[in-house]
Amino acid sequence: EFVSKIGDSYSSTKKMVGRRLSAPGEDSTDEEISAFRKAIGSPSDVDGYGNLRPESMPEELWNPADESELKEIALKHNVTPAAVAAMVEFHTGKVVAGAEQSALDQESYLSSEDEALRSAWGDKYDANSSIAERMADTGGLPLDHPAMADADVRKFMLNVSNLIAGDSLVEGRAAAAG
Repeated sequence: EFVSKIGDSYSSTKKMVGRRLSAPGEDSTDEEISAFRKAIGSPSDVDGYGNLRPESMPEELWNPADESELKEIALKHNVTPAAVAAMVEFHTGKVVAGAEQSALDQESYLSSEDEALRSAWGDKYDANSSIAERMADTGGLPLDHPAMADADVRKFMLNVSNLIAGDSLVEGRAAAAG
């Protein structure tokens, strides 16, 4: 059987000598499409692309639905698995670099906001931060909410607390509904 397959392959190759390999068109038969895919190394179905998520792509950033769609597009356009893998690796590098840059930008933002408060509040930084956090907590804004990283929000919380300083907020009790 192996020898037979080699003979068939040789015969197919001989038939192609002198003929130009061209992509199948809309009127191509399934057999012509299959032969073209075989000649260029493109799979016959989407399973031929395997798992596309590279190890370097964090799982939480990978979308299996997008992977399925990409495989369908690749198959439709007769893209080889190696070409798809190269494109996915390229894209992954861009996504990972963007996520890393975003994390650096966030870290820089948080540091600059904290420095702005330290500069504005000076030696009252710890006391003012405590009051602003208590105001946020009393008002129902969790301390880990992203807004609490913003210097202006923390200043606002301190200012509101100072405006209602005669109320029970300063002592840490919820104000009576009224």
